Amino acid sequence: MHRHGPATPDEAAERHLLHRRELLQGAISAGLLTGSRRLAAQERPASTQPNRTAIREENQRAGTTDWMLSKPWYVGPHVRVSFDRPYGKYCQVVDAPLSAGSGEFLLWEFPFAYWMERHGYDVTYLSKIDTQTDPAGLRRGKGLLCVGHDEYWTLEMFQHVQAAVAAGTSVGFFSGDTCWGRIAMFPNHRGDPHRAISRIDHFGSKDAVSATAYPEILDFPHQSPDQSTLIGARDTYPITGGGDWICVADDHWLFAGTGMKNGDRIPGLVGWEWEGTPADIPGLQVLATGPTDNGSAKGTYTATIYPGPRGNVVFNASTIWWGDGLAAPPGYVRPKVYTEPQGPDKRVQRITHNLLERMRG
Repeated sequence: MHRHGPATPDEAAERHLLHRRELLQGAISAGLLTGSRRLAAQERPASTQPNRTAIREENQRAGTTDWMLSKPWYVGPHVRVSFDRPYGKYCQVVDAPLSAGSGEFLLWEFPFAYWMERHGYDVTYLSKIDTQTDPAGLRRGKGLLCVGHDEYWTLEMFQHVQAAVAAGTSVGFFSGDTCWGRIAMFPNHRGDPHRAISRIDHFGSKDAVSATAYPEILDFPHQSPDQSTLIGARDTYPITGGGDWICVADDHWLFAGTGMKNGDRIPGLVGWEWEGTPADIPGLQVLATGPTDNGSAKGTYTATIYPGPRGNVVFNASTIWWGDGLAAPPGYVRPKVYTEPQGPDKRVQRITHNLLERMRG
């Protein structure tokens, strides 16, 4: 039976949620000769826009769990935000009114998913809640991909992905500002689980420079693991900014067939957030590094790769904009802030293919 008439608020919220795909995580399925891959998309709330704009840190470093109050970027605790609310456009990086309701999917994940499916990869999409509640699902395939902006993790999400790596799953962090904010999840007013989130800490030790810029982070207990022990590098101030992706390890297999030499650049590929200080992990290699600039502060991004315990690998691209180098699907609007990526690049495509083939084994 089909009900006629306007959607109820709950139905409308669910429709928004179905359209909301904020982060791709993927698991490459095992045993398929065609290179079938499973990719997972994180569903996280987008910005709401009441009188004083409520906005998430994914959209503007004001936080999935935080309201913009007296300053433009609040990154502290004591705020709870629900998935059961309207979703807004991503106005921070590109002003595209028709993106309303899509959150960040049309900016970050859409080009990546389009490219993968166009090249015959069989892609499965998981939500971030799946990462929380179904750790076994992360090990269904040979690889897991995190694409776009992936800032907010529970401790359980961190531990589940870490356990997947220990079990032999490869991970590709095609993302930036990854796993910085630690959140807790709560039920909504009806008791439905995992419908609200609140920031309770951030992954890693105190950073004196960041604390000067964002003093509210001093209110956190700082008892969470260092994000770099999983990703290969961690957030460092100023966290935001853009730059060129510069090769510094041209003899690495990841660059095979790209023609890239040390010092060669992929213009504008780094943005609008990235990872900085590399971890002290045995076998870790820095693949690309260079300066970033956000107009008021400069930084240094670092792209890394390290071996897992069972022949698997963990790659960190150190940019949110990797998908722009893969494809420009119909309707896609290129982001531009601090710098501007230059669109599909055969070198980015080849690097991605190289990594995925290595993941498949």
